[in-house]
Amino acid sequence: MTGRSIRVKTGSLENEQTPVHSCIKAVFTSGLKWLNVTAEAASIHASNKWNVVELAVHNPRLRVQVGPSPKMQPDGRIVGTFHRFAGSDLGPAIDLPSSRGPATDDLAHRERAGRPDISDSLTTPLVQTATYTFRNTAEVIAYQEGQHTSYEYGRYGNPTTRVLEKKISALEGAEDTLVFASGMCAATTMLFALVPKNGHIVTTTDCYRRTRQFIQTFLHKLGITTTVIDPADMSALERALHENQVSLFFSESPTNPYLRCIDVQRVAELCHNKGALVCIDGTFATPVNQRSIPLGADIVIHSGTKYLAGHNDILRVHYPGLESHPEHGIAVRQMDGFGGVVSFEINGDLKKTSQFIDNLKLPYIAPSLGGVESLVEQPTVISYWDQSPMERARLGIKDNLVRYSCGIECCDDILQDILQSLDSL
Repeated sequence: MTGRSIRVKTGSLENEQTPVHSCIKAVFTSGLKWLNVTAEAASIHASNKWNVVELAVHNPRLRVQVGPSPKMQPDGRIVGTFHRFAGSDLGPAIDLPSSRGPATDDLAHRERAGRPDISDSLTTPLVQTATYTFRNTAEVIAYQEGQHTSYEYGRYGNPTTRVLEKKISALEGAEDTLVFASGMCAATTMLFALVPKNGHIVTTTDCYRRTRQFIQTFLHKLGITTTVIDPADMSALERALHENQVSLFFSESPTNPYLRCIDVQRVAELCHNKGALVCIDGTFATPVNQRSIPLGADIVIHSGTKYLAGHNDILRVHYPGLESHPEHGIAVRQMDGFGGVVSFEINGDLKKTSQFIDNLKLPYIAPSLGGVESLVEQPTVISYWDQSPMERARLGIKDNLVRYSCGIECCDDILQDILQSLDSL
């Protein structure tokens, strides 16, 4: 690459030769303290005779800002004339301070003009900063006392997540919302916050495996006990509330993977009469189809990253929109729609069910739901593989169970793909 050079008139040099590094520092005695060149430099030559520093630069991206010796003013300001050299046409050179004095060093860093309010943006900007500043101590105190709405640190929220929280609150009819990094983070934080040591939880037999694991292992270490009931068994709930000091009822609705529906209004009445809180995981329904807070739930959680078939090889379909579903009446009463997840049982064993999944052309095999692409999974393999057949049977997880999350593909394409896979069995 062709070399470039600049000649800058300065005061006399303190050092006539400087080693060539990726960052070269030339020291001057007449006030220009440092010249920093961050680049691949070929050479630096010093000439006391002409009072000139010559840089032969072999990096076309170099920007250099230099100038004659600045003068210190009585008030501490440093004043000097700056000259600009850009080593390429990639844009304007960047103004850099020529002295390490406080007035110039701080100028580039301590701008306090503030930032524009993101509410003026048509679309919500993605704010990624971690730390937020305050104008003065009075503002800090007002913030600490809840009199001033501001941000302190990214972990506690930022303008982007706050917009999301307000939108979710409006959809759910909630007083407020708190966004977490994941659905499990929201669930575990909720459990830690609301269930005291030696407390008692009521949950349901059909639920997300990782939630069940957390309740039965980590919370158990804190002395927290659990009663597990069938989603529709209100008598079992009444007994649990009578026999225990229940802190929290926690269940999905619809549940995973059988899509059982909780009678949220009835559960809330029973629990509130005994001083227990009610939390519903509404991931499968979304607030478009079900709003549990107006029904009586105290808390609703969602996994924000989430969000049918007739054939002789199908034994059973689990979908709350079907009259054959055990909680169809509840679903019709409290849901505006039934969601895009359907579970069904293949007429075969573990191997045949795996063959059905592998023969599908459209969906991805993945442990999630609610995306624009269709996803399929075999709960036995994805979530319960480390459990014995006896334990899986106790939990109601069948080897031939399939869970299908419908994406935005053409409905006819989804149906035909399922049919062709069933035909191949």
